[in-house]
Amino acid sequence: MSLFTQRLTPRHALGKLAIAQIEQLALRPQDIITAMGYQPNNAIQACDRLRHVLSSPTLGLDNSYYDFRFSSVEFLRVLFEVLKIDPLDHQPDLEQIQYELRNQKKVTTDTLQANRDLELS
Repeated sequence: MSLFTQRLTPRHALGKLAIAQIEQLALRPQDIITAMGYQPNNAIQACDRLRHVLSSPTLGLDNSYYDFRFSSVEFLRVLFEVLKIDPLDHQPDLEQIQYELRNQKKVTTDTLQANRDLELS
């Protein structure tokens, strides 16, 4: 395992697949982001996004990380192309993530307020 992939904790099966493919192709994060079309001056941010997407349970499709080059869907599509993973083979998984994100219930928080009148004598 490379130092990059050792530090990742994939929380989705497609993240695990992508990491296995990175290992098989012996790619470094810099190789991946360069092949995706990022410029060297954006390397740190792009590597951070790559790390985030590979470790995210939603593969970054929740728009929790963005840059001005790719939307979350485009980022995955281009990443899969670089890793030689056919996105059509995994389209149902990607659609399931997007369906769950669209239908995710908003978490409501209840607040409790207590008015306390203290009289000091």
